[in-house]
Amino acid sequence: MTKSKASKAYRRARRSRLLACPSGKRAFKTKFDADLFLYQEEVIVHLREINHEHWRQMPIRAYRCPYCKNYHVTSMSLERYEQLHGRTRERT
Repeated sequence: MTKSKASKAYRRARRSRLLACPSGKRAFKTKFDADLFLYQEEVIVHLREINHEHWRQMPIRAYRCPYCKNYHVTSMSLERYEQLHGRTRERT
């Protein structure tokens, strides 16, 4: 994917965010849009580390919300989620 295509896809993903989830979290229509957002966040955090700016927790994975049926991003690893909830979750 070229830089211009990635940029266009990122802008499309930003436009397609929904605010319909009862949790109030940022929602994405497709897993691709959520993964693209994760990639952009990774770049931003990396640039902040280079510039010695304040660190913040970075989202690391996307998951499908059972309530709104859209995708959200989280900084909690799948292994940690499974430990806390005592069950496995579908890997999407």
